[in-house]
Amino acid sequence: MLSHHEIGTLLTLANGEMRVQTLDPNMRALQTRRLIEAQDRAPGLIIVRLTDSGRALLQRLQVES
Repeated sequence: MLSHHEIGTLLTLANGEMRVQTLDPNMRALQTRRLIEAQDRAPGLIIVRLTDSGRALLQRLQVES
């Protein structure tokens, strides 16, 4: 089961990728569940985006992405 913080993160990512310096615990949990992917682009820059599974979950929740 996802926490409300994890769902909030997924909803934020529904509009596109996010640039962060570090992954917070919610993002790490979503990455473990393969709902998001994170790519290191440069020191202190991580690009986070939904995976196909993450988009499918939001579609099941009827959230447009």
